[in-house]
Amino acid sequence: NDAVSPTANLLHKSVIPLKTSLSLLPRPDRMILVPLRKHYSPSSLTLNGIDALTPDHRAIAESIKWAGGNNWTVLVLNAHNTHTTRSETVDDIGTSKISLWTFYDERGRKLHPKWMQKIIDLSPMEGEDDKKGGHMLLSTSNRLVDNWGKRKSKKTNTLHHGYGYDSDYSHYGYDHHTSYEYISTYRATFLLAYDADSVYELKCVEVSKSSISGRIIRNDGVVAAAADVVKKQDYSLLGRLIDVVESKEELRFGSSTCRDLLEMVISTGNKCDGTTSLSNRIIGALSTSTEPDSMLWNTIVSAVKKFGWRDLRANISSLLLDESRKKENDYGSSRKS
Repeated sequence: NDAVSPTANLLHKSVIPLKTSLSLLPRPDRMILVPLRKHYSPSSLTLNGIDALTPDHRAIAESIKWAGGNNWTVLVLNAHNTHTTRSETVDDIGTSKISLWTFYDERGRKLHPKWMQKIIDLSPMEGEDDKKGGHMLLSTSNRLVDNWGKRKSKKTNTLHHGYGYDSDYSHYGYDHHTSYEYISTYRATFLLAYDADSVYELKCVEVSKSSISGRIIRNDGVVAAAADVVKKQDYSLLGRLIDVVESKEELRFGSSTCRDLLEMVISTGNKCDGTTSLSNRIIGALSTSTEPDSMLWNTIVSAVKKFGWRDLRANISSLLLDESRKKENDYGSSRKS
């Protein structure tokens, strides 16, 4: 009976703020995750698609579709979380290893969007381990595991420690003690919604992080996008790429990427077609932690010769006067002399 089916029309008034919020999101942020705190079996999703969801969960999906408009796509995502805590660590929030991604469209067809797996982050928007927030999971709890629903299983490992520091005798020796490792398993279903018109920008968000510190060590998405821009000589994509890095400080260009894009603009552009502005924006989009190397400085000099100093001086002056940048080479360290 269609009359009792959940529909976004019934949520019209409550959806207005969501509609406004989605429209105001920058393109690189137009992907959201909604935890359902429940696990739907692969067989039910394959057979029934989005109709396998409870009325309340379907209502959420329909409201997002209505708020986002025709350009927004809603998928169903199943994931597996192995969460580990230890008894010896005070206030241990634990670590999660998330795997077994499976995507379904509304009809229940399995999808294999590898690019999504590389950028999805199931951490809460304001997680307890990240005071800055910035994650894509819409949640009511800051604890990651609270958004996964009921625990499926739990295993306890006993850890025996036999070597440590003996404070009474001020030397290292045998200090037998036991601690426990608790491994909990969760399976949960999420709604994944994204703006199909912003896929280019979303792919730029892909990064590689250090397994130890968690810091970004390579902007894979930006590097790949820049290489594609140079290969195609596509100025429209270049403008969109610069928009991305200007909106996200952590995605700004490294020296080689900045140089490649600047060389493309110098070799193909002229003062009358807007490439002067693009050159200025490329220079301004260099990472604030990067000191230009000699090759990049030479390319910047070439840009000044072609486009003139007046339109480029603001960002170039910022590079010259910024003492906080890393001094990576003698050329950069003595560039003011």
